[in-house]
Amino acid sequence: TARRLLSTEARAQGPSLGALGLHSQPPSPKCPGGVAAAALMEARPSVEACGQRATRRRKTRHRTAGKALDPTLEAVLGAEGLAPTLLQRTTSDASSKMERNVTEEDSAAAGMGLSLSKSSGGSGGSRCSDLALTRADAAQFELPARRLGTSGGTAPFFQLLLKKPLAEGGSLEHYIGKDLSHARDEVNFYEQARALLQQQERQQNAAAGSTRSAFQDLLGFTLEYAGVATCPVDGAAADEAPKELLVMRNMRDGCKRLRMLDIKIGEKTADAGWQGKSRMAALKQDILDGFTNSKGEGYRLEGFDGPPPALRSMDPLLDVLGLHAPGQGSRKKALRFMLQRMPAAEVFMHLIDVHQEPEDPGDEMLAEVRAPMEAAELALHEICGRLASLAVACRRCPAPQKWVGSSVALGFEGGSLPSRQASEADIRRNVRVSLFDWGRSELNTPESHAELDEAERLDRATFWRYYMGGIDRLAWEAARCYRHRFGAANGWLTAHVTVYDFDSCSDSDFIGQASLPLRPTEETTVQLTDFSGGEVRSMRGPPATLTYRIAWRAYPAESRLRGAWRVTILRADHLPGLDHFQGRLTSDPFAVVTAVSQDGRFRFRQQTCVVERQLNPSWDETFQLPVAADPSALHTALDAAAP
Repeated sequence: TARRLLSTEARAQGPSLGALGLHSQPPSPKCPGGVAAAALMEARPSVEACGQRATRRRKTRHRTAGKALDPTLEAVLGAEGLAPTLLQRTTSDASSKMERNVTEEDSAAAGMGLSLSKSSGGSGGSRCSDLALTRADAAQFELPARRLGTSGGTAPFFQLLLKKPLAEGGSLEHYIGKDLSHARDEVNFYEQARALLQQQERQQNAAAGSTRSAFQDLLGFTLEYAGVATCPVDGAAADEAPKELLVMRNMRDGCKRLRMLDIKIGEKTADAGWQGKSRMAALKQDILDGFTNSKGEGYRLEGFDGPPPALRSMDPLLDVLGLHAPGQGSRKKALRFMLQRMPAAEVFMHLIDVHQEPEDPGDEMLAEVRAPMEAAELALHEICGRLASLAVACRRCPAPQKWVGSSVALGFEGGSLPSRQASEADIRRNVRVSLFDWGRSELNTPESHAELDEAERLDRATFWRYYMGGIDRLAWEAARCYRHRFGAANGWLTAHVTVYDFDSCSDSDFIGQASLPLRPTEETTVQLTDFSGGEVRSMRGPPATLTYRIAWRAYPAESRLRGAWRVTILRADHLPGLDHFQGRLTSDPFAVVTAVSQDGRFRFRQQTCVVERQLNPSWDETFQLPVAADPSALHTALDAAAP
């Protein structure tokens, strides 16, 4: 069984082994990117050892609840005096509950969420273990809690302001609350992870000089969890009971305007019979996966907080507004589907699009604050390093996990510019790379994995391969984006501007193009040409033109970038109308700026906002083509991920 699992894992799709080396072939340890890949290969024996510990005899799927408590969790709860009580309570009625194959639910009178059941049954079976919830002191917060909104689905979030910081210089917005009635399965995962980490931390403290465990590295990417607090909420009725809130780390803490991606990992995001998922719901989700980027690259973009203006201008229902007037619900669904289909290269292009927000400080302020491109370079460099570390941590995990539908958050401060005097470490601390959304996930330990039958072990290995493949590909795409955008130390040769007509229901239509030599240029107007070099014009109008200017900006000596070419796309005139299908004589133009480096190895790509129904669009948007000071910066980040 162990050999079969390993051989199956070795055939993982995508750039699983060569991902971090930025090569089409699996990198060797001799190349800079191959250090991380070599560490991934060295992590294989942990999975094999896990398989060797598995017993050959088949376990019954409906075990008693008393035996379902994992040994690691039992040790932790036993140290707190909780395990005997839980075992005594669950063993007495375990047989009848397992025969009914249902999950134990606590009554509202006993207090919602005081104990939860872990259920995980890939093939219809279930395993249950009661865990006492960690209680967070509600007195430390300013009450009542104010409702903030929902996250993608239906779970409401609440603002939890601390009365005083947890540490000197800390923030009062360190935590955020999530309605526990929408997160019962999720809090169960957090409790198991908390118990496991506490147990391993005690073992580490007892053994002097021991290193961090593989679980500590992997679960270190999860959001900080402080427990469950009972809090009154703002706007509640007088007779309404206080809400149970899951208290966890607020990812927006310390950010004026967080720009963040919500990326759902795995080419398969649902499994029939797993954690209460019905067969019909799993089938619908599988069809959705096929239409989105999940099948193509192993993940999809579920949400984008704080998007740049260029992305906000892309209306997914622009071409159908003439047919009917969709409501906000239809617009939200269309936007979500557009994001779900977006490939990673385009996702990262929008993530680090800082040519409009935050506002450029001007040459005279560069001695005091960092330019937007400098801040974006630091953020993406940190994201690359952390994603590489996450990929290595997944490979070193001692047991395969089944994390179905969980997400990775990637983000950074997008509303303000850091001071020139601020250290790089302080700027990097505002970068977010976190795992979250554990509603349909289980925490599988080597001990619990050994108790699974062969089919269940193969099921965990299959879904863990999906998950690792998605993380590997995501890390590779982030590294590729950084390499092309911030790896050109020899400068850029030319800038190519292509004007398109935005179409929401099909590929955008080509209008015209122009090549701009990269040298200081005052405001200049050039004609747009088609693919064959001919002029572009409407039926009876003058030739279409593009107006631009170019300048060089040098950054301070201590910057990680030598400088940047500033290409300003001012306007286009006399464009042909291409919206014939919508019955209009106009277009919805936007311009794409593509730069090629001196040696031809690097490419830069960014786009302007979409201007709706206009033949003479005015953009006045400035793009910065950065020139790197250190071409080995990416190798440094990848090597640090696997020392």
